[in-house]
Amino acid sequence: AVMIIALSRKNEGHLTTVDVLPESELVILNEDPTVDKSRFTRYGMNTNTFFTQNSKKYDLIFIDADHTDAQSWKDIDNSLKVLNPGGFIAAHDLWFNGHKDRTDISRHVASLSATYGKKYKYVDKWGYGLGVIYE
Repeated sequence: AVMIIALSRKNEGHLTTVDVLPESELVILNEDPTVDKSRFTRYGMNTNTFFTQNSKKYDLIFIDADHTDAQSWKDIDNSLKVLNPGGFIAAHDLWFNGHKDRTDISRHVASLSATYGKKYKYVDKWGYGLGVIYE
């Protein structure tokens, strides 16, 4: 919500989201009259489906999707493939150890960053941790 509000106020940029939740869950889009909905594209699907049909590149990607081991690897790998030069990937919930069916996503972020020749920095303990992949 914060990102689309910022884009609307700056009158530039575009936000694309991929989410399996119904659009009715996106309360801010429906209740805030300052939000410029033309700067927003939502794909109501899982990330695997999105990446098989996507042909665009992105400057900023925020990953906070399925936290299982195999899927978190796929989401980070697929995101790195569509990142513009000089772009950033922010990955949320890095430290999920001890949670049923969850993984320590930080090891995927660190490994894939190195594979693609990118840098990785742990930024904050926000939620379960936030890390950034960058050049």
